[in-house]
Amino acid sequence: MERILEKWQHILYAGFGTYPKSKKLLIASLLLAIAGLVSTIYILSIPPFLPGTI
Repeated sequence: MERILEKWQHILYAGFGTYPKSKKLLIASLLLAIAGLVSTIYILSIPPFLPGTI
């Protein structure tokens, strides 16, 4: 888990030039990114069910 958080910290620093100093905020940002990725994949996988996407 520590290695994953360390890598996530490096990704945030490379992308934004900063990262959360608190471990709880770092975990929260990682979970938010994962949730966003999962919801994006889910939404993109169901276009036939969305109105106007026939």
